[in-house]
Amino acid sequence: VGEAHLSLKYASTSWEKTIIPSKNLFYSAQHVLMSPFSLTVLTSAASCANSSLIGVAVSLATVGLTSSLSLLLRDSFGNIRSDSDKVIAAVLSQPPERNLHLVSSLDFTKGVYDLTYTPSSAGK
Repeated sequence: VGEAHLSLKYASTSWEKTIIPSKNLFYSAQHVLMSPFSLTVLTSAASCANSSLIGVAVSLATVGLTSSLSLLLRDSFGNIRSDSDKVIAAVLSQPPERNLHLVSSLDFTKGVYDLTYTPSSAGK
């Protein structure tokens, strides 16, 4: 993809902001006693702001016909969140606070949910 560069700076009330030299960031390469350790990384709570709806049915659907779209669910850090063992509840709504459709969901790929609904009334 490309190169990335990172620098770490430090400042305090008695010390002007300065870059910490990379030689001070790393300890000599020695294993921690009884390492390596197994590690499980878990996602954070789902975040609407970082998640996306994908598909034509996001903006166009026909009354009486089943429509489909996909939800890419991410956590607050942008990690893809897969809750394949849980039910994802979604409700499509239209102002003024009139619920239109309950949506059924299926996690068919890690973090991507297939959502289906059938519009029952026309609207904008």
